[in-house]
Amino acid sequence: LKYISKTSSIQYEIKVKKTGYESIKSNIAFSGTHDKIFSIKLQPKTRFKSFYRSLLFPGWGQKYSDRKITATLFSSAMVGALFSLTRNELHLSDVERDFNSSVVQFQSGKYSYDIQQVKLNELGDLEQDLIKAQDQRNFSFYIVAGIWAINCLESILFFPDHAKNIDIFQNLSTNITQD
Repeated sequence: LKYISKTSSIQYEIKVKKTGYESIKSNIAFSGTHDKIFSIKLQPKTRFKSFYRSLLFPGWGQKYSDRKITATLFSSAMVGALFSLTRNELHLSDVERDFNSSVVQFQSGKYSYDIQQVKLNELGDLEQDLIKAQDQRNFSFYIVAGIWAINCLESILFFPDHAKNIDIFQNLSTNITQD
């Protein structure tokens, strides 16, 4: 409850929430001299907004559509997959650096024939390590892309139908505080 001294009106903060609808938060001033009647029309949440949020960050669309467990699962899966992708990308960079360094040493020509044969075998092993590191990085990327795609599809296909709720007020509460 806020008192405004110039107009001697009382300021109320009103929050309206209903599952499946956009919430509203507004300030309303009452002067006490007139009755004030107002109506509130909530806009239903939409599949498109859920999809758009899921497209920006996995789990956000599910949270928007009031499915917090699913949102947490998608967000956690994406964080884990991104961590794995980052780790595999860093490993690939290390392997590429080692391979390129070995190629430069081999091509320098300062080794005898016997040592060059050993270096050539080492290059073959490093090339196999490089291919394996690339495959691991690519697999991690495909996992990230898959989680993202499934998340977006899930946000559209399994968007809840809140029209079945016939409650007029699901969560109605009034909190009046004096400042």
